[in-house]
Amino acid sequence: MGKIPGSRQKLVLCGAALMALAGCLPADGGQTQDRMPNRQAVLLGGAVVVQAPEGYCVDDASTRDHAKAGFVLMAGCDGLMGLPSGTMVPPAILTVSALLPQDGQGADATAITRALGEGEILDRGQSDGLSLIRVSDAKRVPEGSDPRHWRGAMAVNGAVLALAVYGNGDIADAGGKSLLQSLATATRTASANRAARVSTVAVAAPRPAADTPAASPKNRKNLFQRLFN
Repeated sequence: MGKIPGSRQKLVLCGAALMALAGCLPADGGQTQDRMPNRQAVLLGGAVVVQAPEGYCVDDASTRDHAKAGFVLMAGCDGLMGLPSGTMVPPAILTVSALLPQDGQGADATAITRALGEGEILDRGQSDGLSLIRVSDAKRVPEGSDPRHWRGAMAVNGAVLALAVYGNGDIADAGGKSLLQSLATATRTASANRAARVSTVAVAAPRPAADTPAASPKNRKNLFQRLFN
């Protein structure tokens, strides 16, 4: 598959509902560093926590997050640390696109099916709430990757998640399916754990005193300006 930095390019993923979300991935070099990159990415205000499978890490430079949509790209921790790709785990690119359906629309089976996208379907299945397909589509894979790849879709905390795994050799076959299932299970667990912690903190938090001033609209506006400008 080659080194990860050389294979980052436009990835048009996950069907019409999520294609625009993936957008353009950076074409610069990898995030070479002397420490382990992050293995988690928090999206949609904490509703979704993407947890990379063992040996894989988040490419922070490619992460995108907004109020109702987010995108995460993962690769082997070795490649992201500047080591030869494949040193620790089989080279692969994993992606997760998360979307909160519009008001009045739930994360139903139709939305999940749409998130799987199109392509020549080679295999399909279900696994613990995860819809899986293996497709062949040379137009939607990173440069140098086998056109055959795995996609999945599932609902997590009201959001629709579209997942994909790209690579060569076994990653384009049974290994990719197993990796996608591991990504889905880890992400579902991490998201549930965060939701439980937030719920516990919310119940335990004391009510503010009656004379405690609330944040004014002006202060809130200034906060958003600092965060997003």
